[in-house]
Amino acid sequence: MGHVDPGNPQGQDFTDPTRPESRDRRGLERDTSQFGKPPAPISTIIGRVLLAILGIVFIVFAVLNVQNVSFNYIFGESERTALPNGELTGGVPLILLLVGSFLVGIIFGSFMSWRRRRVKASRLAREAAFLRDG
Repeated sequence: MGHVDPGNPQGQDFTDPTRPESRDRRGLERDTSQFGKPPAPISTIIGRVLLAILGIVFIVFAVLNVQNVSFNYIFGESERTALPNGELTGGVPLILLLVGSFLVGIIFGSFMSWRRRRVKASRLAREAAFLRDG
């Protein structure tokens, strides 16, 4: 016989409505009958769809802009120059600048989101300690 949970010796599959994971933000019971997971909130679904659309638009925009461009770095520059035969050389591919900027934005946004959650969790922990201790 397999593992037996001491709190559930008969191995019954049930959802305890008093447990936090069985309730949504408003305290209402969630429907956990489908695969044992609550359904995703509509705001999460809409956010994911918008993010996918934004990603597709960005990829199309980046692929259409593959030419080299002049770019001024903090410590120098990458300049396009014309050769005697009229051909342009040098510079940085615009697609690299676009992808690099996009990745820096994602990293910065993720860091700020993580920091906001951490500050909020810390504030809630202080409030809980204050309420618990008096």
